[in-house]
Amino acid sequence: QELRLQDVLQPELNRIQRSIADQESHRAMISGNLELLKYHDKHKTLENEMDCLEEELQAIEGHDVAMQEYAQATKQKTKSLDTKARLEGRRGGFVEQIHHIKRKLQTAEYKNIDDRHRRAMIKHDTTQIAVSDLDKY
Repeated sequence: QELRLQDVLQPELNRIQRSIADQESHRAMISGNLELLKYHDKHKTLENEMDCLEEELQAIEGHDVAMQEYAQATKQKTKSLDTKARLEGRRGGFVEQIHHIKRKLQTAEYKNIDDRHRRAMIKHDTTQIAVSDLDKY
């Protein structure tokens, strides 16, 4: 008899267990939905607050002028950086040219060039004096 009672009650017991499991699943779903609604409300509140702050920012006197000046200053800074880079490149070229000329001055062709130039100038001046003396006679 106990087995029979168990056989009769088993389907009812299974149905109740499924119902309890469904209730737990519904409870979790409802709890998740409540959390979602809470975050949604918080999101809306933050969006409204952000809109108010943006309106206040627009209402601040001189905001537009300050933004234009900032944009102009940023543009000038970029232009200055470009100019600086270009001039540094030119300077690098000049430094390279100086190094090249210094190396060239160390060759035999230009060795003691100051002394040779001085002697040539003396010879030239002497020749000029001699020519002027000859012109006098």
